[in-house]
Amino acid sequence: FRLPPENLVFGCGSDELIHLIAQVFLEPGDNIVQGEYAFGAYGIAARACQAEVRSAPEPRFRLEVDGLLELVDERTGLVFITQPANPTGTLLTAEELRRLHAALPPSVALVIDAAYCEFADDPHFDIGLTLAQEVENVIVTRTFSKLHGLAALRVGWAYAPIPIIDA
Repeated sequence: FRLPPENLVFGCGSDELIHLIAQVFLEPGDNIVQGEYAFGAYGIAARACQAEVRSAPEPRFRLEVDGLLELVDERTGLVFITQPANPTGTLLTAEELRRLHAALPPSVALVIDAAYCEFADDPHFDIGLTLAQEVENVIVTRTFSKLHGLAALRVGWAYAPIPIIDA
């Protein structure tokens, strides 16, 4: 992918970006939706904004689109998915990503945390960047710490539409 620099933001690891995203999208009383085994930083960021954390069941350690959507309501600001999940390696297919996004209200941002994308070898894997380039409410976060062993340097980046990057 060639990504336009105006659609990128860098941070002190993807954790910082997750916190910044939460600050942009959440007000006290809002909520996020995630899987029950989601990365802890999602909930920490939401609670720091006084938002509720809703966790969808993950049967067989796999997210299900319908389970996530059941928890979305008028106060949902963010839906977080880890693509692929760690440590299970499970993922949503490109079709499932698109179905999830299509069912979300336009006011809800879908955050695709692709920290482990380099380790996905499933032919149905989709990082979500194409979707993020086509719509106004998808954010893809990445990190250099996993593949390149740079955990001590804490370098993360996110791709999103310009209005989100500006915020």
